[in-house]
Amino acid sequence: MSDQTFSAAADVVAEPVGYVRPEFERTKLHPPRTHRAIVGHERLLALRPDPAQSPVVTMVAPAGYGKSTMLAEWANHDPGRVVWATLDAHDDDPAVLVALLATAVIGSGISAPGLEAGLSAPMPSVWSRAMPRLSASLHEAAPFTLILDDAHSVTSSASWDVIDWLMLHVPQHSQVIIAGRSLGGSAMARLQVSGQLAMLGITDLAISDTEAHELLAGTDQGVTAVDAARLNRSCGGWVSGLLLSGATADPR
Repeated sequence: MSDQTFSAAADVVAEPVGYVRPEFERTKLHPPRTHRAIVGHERLLALRPDPAQSPVVTMVAPAGYGKSTMLAEWANHDPGRVVWATLDAHDDDPAVLVALLATAVIGSGISAPGLEAGLSAPMPSVWSRAMPRLSASLHEAAPFTLILDDAHSVTSSASWDVIDWLMLHVPQHSQVIIAGRSLGGSAMARLQVSGQLAMLGITDLAISDTEAHELLAGTDQGVTAVDAARLNRSCGGWVSGLLLSGATADPR
């Protein structure tokens, strides 16, 4: 979405009159819990770009490469304020998406007295009141980290207009991180050209042979370091594939 005024963007999408903010599952507003020890902990933390250099970070890879795990590591070790939202197909509507983001903002402890009122009042478009208030609340709360996980669940251009706006208007010292199997929107090309975007992919997420052995050592398969390296090479560093291979590997 181009750098335009809220009033101009108001013509992009209309939401139901009398829209009322839905309730969201709490799990959507917090990093997922990990069920096993995190391998490559220090490497994962070191992969996060400096917000001053890269106010926007994208992470794109197929399922099973540990995107959510890496985001959770970043969130749990972030010394500042973190706003987290896991997206799903129900959020592929600009009104619902903005409501989810506003709920995440309020749930993170950001004081936004007018934000909920702006969501519940009837309006012709999210751009007429909800987005200006959401944007204002985020700017007042800066610096912060906004993390959107499973962003591939959002596919409509109207919903990506919302995400594009957030990416193009990141306050100083803040960072917006977006992860998914694929990403839409039009802002990323502009951010990449301006040097404000850091892009992470399969190569960054693939685990090393040492990490593969550490991961499989927690199983009861008796996988050696040599076996782990062989399995990891065959899986291309794909965590889920490695775990499946390790579970069926013959330890003899």
